[in-house]
Amino acid sequence: GLSSPEVVGARRAYHTYAFGQLIWSLRPDWLVLRPAEIEEVEMQIPSLLESYYRPSAIFDVSGILGSYSYVPGREYLERDQTFVVLGRNKELPFPSGQASQ
Repeated sequence: GLSSPEVVGARRAYHTYAFGQLIWSLRPDWLVLRPAEIEEVEMQIPSLLESYYRPSAIFDVSGILGSYSYVPGREYLERDQTFVVLGRNKELPFPSGQASQ
């Protein structure tokens, strides 16, 4: 998770909160990202997710949320209505070195 000692250490070491740099540095086996976070990573390091990760599952409750005409704080729920689980593509090892941004 984002508060794990490894992520906190990487944030400090690289002086960044950028998901792309953190993923490149830590090379986790699994990622759980919102669609907006996927877009953010793709802007930071364009080929990172496409090359090194594969979608494994999508959890999407947008249809359920959309069925309610009124929900207080809807925008907060909409931000968390969809998550994509991505697993590492073990056939393609990460190259050594820093990510090119």
